[in-house]
Amino acid sequence: MKSCSYAIPPHRQFRTGPEPGAGVPVPAGGFRFVKLSGMRKDYIDAVLQLTGLIPPGRVLAYGDVAEMINDGGPRQVGSVMSHYGDQVPWWRVLRTSGHPAEGHGERALAHYRAEATPLRGKTTGQDASWRVDIQRARWQPDEQGWQEIDRIADSLAPREQKMSEPDDLMES
Repeated sequence: MKSCSYAIPPHRQFRTGPEPGAGVPVPAGGFRFVKLSGMRKDYIDAVLQLTGLIPPGRVLAYGDVAEMINDGGPRQVGSVMSHYGDQVPWWRVLRTSGHPAEGHGERALAHYRAEATPLRGKTTGQDASWRVDIQRARWQPDEQGWQEIDRIADSLAPREQKMSEPDDLMES
């Protein structure tokens, strides 16, 4: 597989100003990328663009995102979000259980409270145990939203699928 460009991970960036992704679905100048190997750039763009469409107070599971763009799976979406999610409202994509990304609970909770995202459980104290009520918070796109999602999914380059070649040891 060819090398492609990826966004700079949050822990390697120095920045000031408001939280990235707050109120800006897709940066006007595009996403920031750094050279890495692995996933296709168009896939990363698609995941980030779809994440930018999720309205405040709503969420999608990693698998929902993969299903909507008809490519990859929850792990691939999680990988994109873990490396490049700081460019979009990352807290709106989470596990199917409603739990935020590992190690980001406090930051995510502040966003969920600010956006009035439906939560379950106790959010304060030493015994805090909470999660997003994904049944109530899951984003259900309207017709215009689905059209935009389809546009994003259609922008993905067709994947090269290579069938194995029969060799002399294989019987016909």
